[in-house]
Amino acid sequence: MYAINKVGVVTCADAKTGDVVWRSPRLKGPFSSSPIACDGKLYFVSEKGVTSVLQVGDPPKVLAVNNTPGNTLSSPAIADGALFIRSDEYLYCIEEKK
Repeated sequence: MYAINKVGVVTCADAKTGDVVWRSPRLKGPFSSSPIACDGKLYFVSEKGVTSVLQVGDPPKVLAVNNTPGNTLSSPAIADGALFIRSDEYLYCIEEKK
């Protein structure tokens, strides 16, 4: 299981025992939304619209950090190979160029 606290510390815990497997250095926050996972990556979107992408592993590896304008309190979503991020003004659809 993966969780992020308000100040940006990601924790990975064993789902059966609850034991902490690892904790990450702080991501740029604060955070209100839930993280999502897809294809071995974790996606975290801060309240300020900063999306951090971590490669799952022990320890995790930061793959990307991107900004989208606006405030974001909602959790991101993934559908049909695209990442959707809703800010207070826009709905962003991020996908691989085909």
